[in-house]
Amino acid sequence: TPAAAAALLLGAMVAILAGCAWLIAGGDGMIVAAGGLTAALLVVPRLPAGPLMRLFRGVPIGPWQAPALHRSLAELAHRAGLEAVPALYGIPEGAVNAFTVGSRRHAAIGLSDATLRTLSLRELEAVLAHEVAHIAAGDTGWLRLVEAMARITALLSFFGLTAGLLLLLAGSDVPLLAVLALAGAPTAITDRKSV
Repeated sequence: TPAAAAALLLGAMVAILAGCAWLIAGGDGMIVAAGGLTAALLVVPRLPAGPLMRLFRGVPIGPWQAPALHRSLAELAHRAGLEAVPALYGIPEGAVNAFTVGSRRHAAIGLSDATLRTLSLRELEAVLAHEVAHIAAGDTGWLRLVEAMARITALLSFFGLTAGLLLLLAGSDVPLLAVLALAGAPTAITDRKSV
């Protein structure tokens, strides 16, 4: 069932995040990671869509810049019964990616530069339809949780790898398995996120 699949996905992401935190600082690291995730989940839902997009370095895409895309988005929002058309943002990212933030009334859709460059209008419409469906279904809370977990895992991985490098330079032994796990964690959680 979809609920069981979502629970398994969430469990895998929590395990990856907890594993990174434990490799870096043991039980204390897991407590700090859980606190960071909780804080993100309490603060992020209260932020309006615009400031959230700015956290991702998003730049608004005006109707004059992409009129066909805006017409398609307005039609999709109307068909989905949304109260307002989501704002459209370009995200400076090299990978093909799209995501949604906000609520049914105040949503924004982010499209990476790579998505805007490489996809045809028809393909972009399909991506927008997918994101509008998330808004209409009220999935943005789930998406915020997943995004927060992915970002905290990436941050922990960066700090862990930096600390490991410093320890190596100081002549300490660093377990190769821990380094490989920390290096692979952001990719692993991003793969779970995109399923």
